[in-house]
Amino acid sequence: MMRLPRFAIQILIMLWAVLFLAGGVLAGEVQERIASANRLYMEQKYKQAINVYESVLQSGFDNGRLHFNLGNAYYRTNQTGKAILHYLKANQRLPRDEKVEANLHFTLAKTVDRTDWRFPNLWTTVFFWLEDVTLEEHIWTLVGVNFLLWVAWSVLIVHPGHATRLTRNIALGLLGLVLVSTLARFFYDAGHRYAVVLAKDIAVHAEKGLEKPVLFRLHEGAVGKITAEKDGWYHLTLPDETGGWIRAQDDQVGT
Repeated sequence: MMRLPRFAIQILIMLWAVLFLAGGVLAGEVQERIASANRLYMEQKYKQAINVYESVLQSGFDNGRLHFNLGNAYYRTNQTGKAILHYLKANQRLPRDEKVEANLHFTLAKTVDRTDWRFPNLWTTVFFWLEDVTLEEHIWTLVGVNFLLWVAWSVLIVHPGHATRLTRNIALGLLGLVLVSTLARFFYDAGHRYAVVLAKDIAVHAEKGLEKPVLFRLHEGAVGKITAEKDGWYHLTLPDETGGWIRAQDDQVGT
């Protein structure tokens, strides 16, 4: 059997140690920057706090609490559209957080269009818990149930009997249910790309092109689902199933 030379093993250990320490240092720096932004927010220096929060996001760190704090800071600076955008991102990562949902509801209620952010479909009707459990949580549940199934199968081999067969069958059924739910959540996330109006108002056209007829106008904070993207335009669908084409400009629409 081929073995790695001792020096190769030592190099691998050193590399793992360096990566571990580097990860710890980077995580510590991120936490310090977030703490700094939180202090700025508490001191009512909202614009400075926004700059720090945004720099943390640009560094690759991303979680629900960060988006929630950023949404609060944008709300304090009267940037309703950006506040709603980050509340939505926080809600996607923290779907059962009451504060996130309360702030999202409150801010949407203050907009002109008062659009909802939920888009019911067949998946959410069949799997009623789908919007309240993230894809990551689904995956961890899938791993846990799979482990339970293998334990039950191992016990059944050693101690066959009615109880162990029943446990195995229950675990197998749960595994199937969680697997289907995980796939449903995956396709749900893939098909739900939100767009939030950041400008004071934008025109919604019947077709792509500024010369095309304007169906209606949306105002800051309106939420829609992007169902198509082409030639610098988004096709936006609203919860009431109306929709049209809007220009895909970063300063006009946030995604």
